[in-house]
Amino acid sequence: MFSPACQVSNNGLLTFTGPTSDCNPILHSGKDLIAPLWTHLDNTKGGTISYREETNITVLAQITATVKANLTSSAASSAFIVTWDSVPYYSGRGVATFQAVLLSNEDHSFMLVNYGNVSWTDQTWLAGYDTEDSVSSFTMPVSNPHDLSSVGNTNVDGRCSFKVDGSSN
Repeated sequence: MFSPACQVSNNGLLTFTGPTSDCNPILHSGKDLIAPLWTHLDNTKGGTISYREETNITVLAQITATVKANLTSSAASSAFIVTWDSVPYYSGRGVATFQAVLLSNEDHSFMLVNYGNVSWTDQTWLAGYDTEDSVSSFTMPVSNPHDLSSVGNTNVDGRCSFKVDGSSN
């Protein structure tokens, strides 16, 4: 089960030590965070942000198959899914659709990020993750959020999987 301490931000950010309204991304901020696409988004102008914990065995089997190359033991026992669907940038130019899936079994935890339609923007942004002590961090190697839909490490464009439990990859 995932801790209720996970906070979902409308600005494309998940934090674990309390909520934040930061819309200006800062790597090495002293917080545990996952940033599928951390930028200034404005869901009052449209789009939806939804989240749920998934325990359905069929859905968990599909998610497990997605990260099976990295998940060397049993299937995922729980998943927390957050979706930002067609949420406009604050600037009013373009929208972003992306999803973060946090999954775990008794041995390991993973982050799966799916990028759909992500418009180009000139706003400040960050995609990646960081730990409170910054021992483990990663920034997606693209020059603009639009490019997130065409990169990945799972043989599927726009899909990335990362082990996020501190164990070796």
